[in-house]
Amino acid sequence: MPAKPGKPWKRERHPSSLRTILEEKGGLTAKDVFDCAASGDALAQGILAKVKNAFARGLIGAINCFDPQAVVVGGGVGLAPGFLDGLEEQVNGSLVIPGRRKIPILRGSLATTPYCWGLRPWPLGP
Repeated sequence: MPAKPGKPWKRERHPSSLRTILEEKGGLTAKDVFDCAASGDALAQGILAKVKNAFARGLIGAINCFDPQAVVVGGGVGLAPGFLDGLEEQVNGSLVIPGRRKIPILRGSLATTPYCWGLRPWPLGP
C-alpha cells in the first residue's frame, strides 16, 4: 500500500492473539505462547521456532559432551504439544561424530515435577 503524499507509509500488522494477550495481561507465560502457536498465531509460531532451535543447540552440545544413551525431556517443554516433533531429527542431524548412532529424544512421564534422577543433591550446609 503506497503512502499518501505527506503521510508516512505504515505497515499493516496482522492481528495476533499473542499480541492481544500481552496487551491485556502486560506479560506472557510459556503456556500463552504454546497455546497461541497451536491456534495458528504466526508470531507465536516464530517465537517457538527460535526457542526450539536454541533448545536443539543446547541438546547437541550436551550429547556431544556426555554421549548419553537417550535424552528425556520433561516438564512443561516435554508436555507441550508439538514441541518435540522433529527435534530428534534436527539434533541427530547435527551431531559432530560421523556415523554415531541415533540418540532417541523421549517425552518424560513425570509431568511438570522437576527431578534430577541419578544425581546427588549438592551439600548446601546443615
